[in-house]
Amino acid sequence: MAIVNSLIICGLLTGIVTMILARTVRADIRGKEGLVEKGRRQKKLGVVVKEKAAGLLEQEGEFGEESDDDEAEALEDVAGWKLLHGDVFRTPEHGRLLAPLVGSGMQLLFMAVGLVLLSALGVLNPSRRGGFISFGVGLFVFAGLFSGYFSARVYKTFGGGDWQRNMAVTAVLFPGMLFAIGFVLNLFVWGQASSTAIPFGTLVAIIALWLGIQVPLVFAGAWYGFIKASSWEHPTKTSSIPRQIPPQAWYAKGVRTALLAGLIPFAVIFIELLFVFQSVWQDKSGYYYLFGFLAVVSTILIVTTAEVTVVTIYMQLCSENYHWWWNSFFVGGGSALWVFVYCVWYYFAKLHITGFLSSLLFFSYSFMACCVYGLLMGTVGFLAAYAFVRRIYGAIKAD
Repeated sequence: MAIVNSLIICGLLTGIVTMILARTVRADIRGKEGLVEKGRRQKKLGVVVKEKAAGLLEQEGEFGEESDDDEAEALEDVAGWKLLHGDVFRTPEHGRLLAPLVGSGMQLLFMAVGLVLLSALGVLNPSRRGGFISFGVGLFVFAGLFSGYFSARVYKTFGGGDWQRNMAVTAVLFPGMLFAIGFVLNLFVWGQASSTAIPFGTLVAIIALWLGIQVPLVFAGAWYGFIKASSWEHPTKTSSIPRQIPPQAWYAKGVRTALLAGLIPFAVIFIELLFVFQSVWQDKSGYYYLFGFLAVVSTILIVTTAEVTVVTIYMQLCSENYHWWWNSFFVGGGSALWVFVYCVWYYFAKLHITGFLSSLLFFSYSFMACCVYGLLMGTVGFLAAYAFVRRIYGAIKAD
């Protein structure tokens, strides 16, 4: 049932995206080129008529004015996203923060895909929790290469110059946040003398892996991405004066857009989430075994998130709003907000947890999981939107 629900939503959304790419965008591109070419032909025709009918001053004046009006009208008809060719690739505000987030998202994506794929193929046995977690940590540490590389490429594309600082932020920001939250939670568990507390030696080993292996790998990836690789070239040049953005609709602002767009990816996974929560929080084994279904749903989720982000960013560009960089990231990760709301509902409706520490652990782990999920999906949305914007603006001839 979960897969059927996901396939239906993904299929409908794929049809919408295909329609936009195959009809709307192509029609807009051809329409713009046709209108501009028509205006130029009429202008040239006006010059010819002017030379041939130099004696008919009154007729020539009327025709020349009509030709100029037609060209102006043709250019005025070029509205929406095509007018943003000089601003659409303008460097976003706080781009130095966006680049490390995208890098960390690629690191998480590599780890998640590796774990789900190997578990679905039967290579990893989830009942051996120690081996499963250890392999996940190993994948995360090794993926520091991808984190540094993509962060450096995005940072260089944004015009950044201090790549060492960007590397340090990428290596410390998100892993440091997760470790800090986990360490504080472990202090509470230690205070209760619980056997589930992480031993001190394990914490030291995690720090050693982080600082001794992952940070150098992030450095290596960042060095190659910034020094050896070139920045991504944009198909249009950025104008010196920013274009004024017209008033936007109420639903096209900040968190509202992320919430509305995030409903669709959440609808893809909410049934599967119920099975995951039951396995983790209610079953005595505490293991989740249906990794084959999870792999299929995860693939559909990634495709759906990319398509939702593309449609949302296209609508934003049509409203002449070129601040799409951060918005694509937030729209891609918007379903994480609904997942956290789902966690809150599950806590009150399905679980019977008593005690401050148990509740604190539930909400803290849920928050960390939603942050990981949001960062991962936000990166998927950002890269999908970036590829889409480069594609459509590379297909037009911006004069």
